Amino acid sequence: MKDVKNVFFSKTKLADNNNRILQYIIKYTLKYSYTLFFINSMVAYLYKYYIYSISFLFLIFTSYLYRQNKNIYTDLLDKFAIFLVVFCGGYLFYNKVYNIFYDNGIDINDGENSVSKRILSYISKIRWISLYLIYFILFSFLLTIFIYYIENIKEFQKYTYSFHSYLHFISFVGHLFICIL
Repeated sequence: MKDVKNVFFSKTKLADNNNRILQYIIKYTLKYSYTLFFINSMVAYLYKYYIYSISFLFLIFTSYLYRQNKNIYTDLLDKFAIFLVVFCGGYLFYNKVYNIFYDNGIDINDGENSVSKRILSYISKIRWISLYLIYFILFSFLLTIFIYYIENIKEFQKYTYSFHSYLHFISFVGHLFICIL
């Protein structure tokens, strides 16, 4: 009876089961984490950034294609889709930052007009909120680059699945904030 109990409740057996469950979760998290970009596509479409939205749909398609058939051509196509999303996001980000800080369309030399002062006060509050979003977007971009290069280091190859899932999630949040900035 003692042997049966040890077979079912041994610590090594539980550790092996926990590792298998964790590997299963990590594998399927990566397998479907790129679908988060569908939310980015929908948000970009709602904000009327149609090219940005289409580039996300293209990225989803190429990521699916790459996962189904890994070869040099699907890898290059996926890299092109990533470049397209980063380029569109960078262009949109630059234009929004320029509009927030340099082109607000209000003449600051209005003098004593109280409506103008309230508008400028409102704009300064928006600028602070936007500044935090800008810092977060830049941080997420740099963190994405860091994770991308970390997962290519040999010592971290066994953690590649989880790193790449984090990369998808951080990119998703960064691009979402670009849309709502």
